[in-house]
Amino acid sequence: MESETDELTTQDVAKKLENMGFDMSSQKNASASVHAILSRLAERGKIEKITADGGAVSWRGPKYDPDYIPF
Repeated sequence: MESETDELTTQDVAKKLENMGFDMSSQKNASASVHAILSRLAERGKIEKITADGGAVSWRGPKYDPDYIPF
């Protein structure tokens, strides 16, 4: 499990969602959809957007419990 300081790329998040069983096949560009949602979460202060000097983006969020999914 990641610690509170781990960072993930948008592609990492999309891959983790697929591995958890989320069906991404209906998305024309799943990474773009995930990026849009991550950006909204960052705007609301729920996660942090990290931009490296070269422009690469990664995300840092609060610690989570993967066994707790409220749906």
